[in-house]
Amino acid sequence: IGRRFRSPLSGRFSSPGRQFISPENHEGIDLHREIDGSNFSQGEDGQAELVANGICLYIGEYAGCSGGQMAIFRHRQLNGGQVLSVYGHLDQVNDLTIGEQYPIRFPVGGLMQDLEHIDPFLHFAMAYGPTWESDLKDRPSLPHNVGASWIKARYQRPFALMSGGYGHPSGSYSVK
Repeated sequence: IGRRFRSPLSGRFSSPGRQFISPENHEGIDLHREIDGSNFSQGEDGQAELVANGICLYIGEYAGCSGGQMAIFRHRQLNGGQVLSVYGHLDQVNDLTIGEQYPIRFPVGGLMQDLEHIDPFLHFAMAYGPTWESDLKDRPSLPHNVGASWIKARYQRPFALMSGGYGHPSGSYSVK
């Protein structure tokens, strides 16, 4: 892959729970914003950001375990390859249009906070480009009971492509 991607969150965040194929039917990683108690605002720190320049492919309901909204983007690489970024568990999706190009760090949507989790979190995944046509175009959420081998054939470890590994220079990341 010709270029690196930015983190989908700025500031401090962690992944205390589900990660890539852990459990074996989880295609992404859940990134929790670290906040102090109930003082959470939907400002810049409460937004998921586009990880690279990309075209919006999908906006709709996220059928994952915590619900909310979802957006999927296609990123074309310098070598001609394509990568998809998937943003789930959003409270709302910002003013996006399917088929339009958006710049890196464009605010995709606000993170959802629910009663089950103290910190608002983003479900984030990265897939191989052909996964859109083969699977996600007709069914943007994962089929139930898929396993690790099905996911590995379609998805990538999300932070393997990020600048500097986990997170980015303007934020910090920790696995708890």
